[in-house]
Amino acid sequence: MIEDQKHKSKLISSGLLEYYFHIGGNNIHLDIKFVDNKLIFNCSGEVPKEPDDLEHINELINLPRYDDVELYYAELLDLSDGDSS
Repeated sequence: MIEDQKHKSKLISSGLLEYYFHIGGNNIHLDIKFVDNKLIFNCSGEVPKEPDDLEHINELINLPRYDDVELYYAELLDLSDGDSS
């Protein structure tokens, strides 16, 4: 289970850094915590102007997560622990 979380954290952190670089970010800080079987990210940095898609990004980040969808994507990314229940 923790290996899945580590792999997910690598994918998410890579995506966050790519987004910051895409919008011209600088002085980027990324903190990752594993707390109570949860993955917590805190990412901040300096950008030349507020991104036009910031509200949309916030909406996407805060969408509810569904176990069946998580399992589907985990299997696509080969993150499944083999338990299909």
